[in-house]
Amino acid sequence: MNRAIKEWKKRSRNELRSGGRSLQRQKSKAKIKGLMSTLAEQKVILRREVRARINTIRKQSAGSVIGNLLALKQLEVWNSSQTILFFAPMPAEPDIWPLLAESLAAGKTVALPRFFAGDHAYIACRVGDLQNDVRIATFGIREPIESWSRSVTPIGPGARAGVAFDAHGCRLGRGKGFYDRLLSTVRGSKCGVAFDEQIVDEVPPRRMTNV
Repeated sequence: MNRAIKEWKKRSRNELRSGGRSLQRQKSKAKIKGLMSTLAEQKVILRREVRARINTIRKQSAGSVIGNLLALKQLEVWNSSQTILFFAPMPAEPDIWPLLAESLAAGKTVALPRFFAGDHAYIACRVGDLQNDVRIATFGIREPIESWSRSVTPIGPGARAGVAFDAHGCRLGRGKGFYDRLLSTVRGSKCGVAFDEQIVDEVPPRRMTNV
């Protein structure tokens, strides 16, 4: 009888501990879920605010972007790099297209992101001629055509677009995570190219991406 009682007490204690751990895990998951929901809301609000600023002052900000691009070209890391990953600017993004042409004329290897539906991911692909090797493709963005879709590993700087940036090196993208994954393949520096109005005090955290 005493042995049976001891075993029952032991099982009871184990079940109680297990239930407590389970309850703690549930509380932790609920807390994390709430935090992620709050971060997602913050990102939505920040994207909306920044896009509104850009739509208001985009033409006036063109001069500052040109000045920043000129400064970029003076950097040693830029001049010494032979392979550069660019982005194809959309209407609401700084127009860096002339910089692609200059880099090609200087004999550098120029790459642009190309979307591969099978992998559901962007891959850096080489471009040799901006007139003949690029077309409007997925999401209405200019990409290397299929015949030129030879992937390259960017070992020089990568010029990156984004909705917002902060001084800590954090970038807020469009929310799909495509460019975050592409950026992880770049072995060199990443340089965010943006209007002044896209620089904010703090981007809601997800992961650090040096730009």
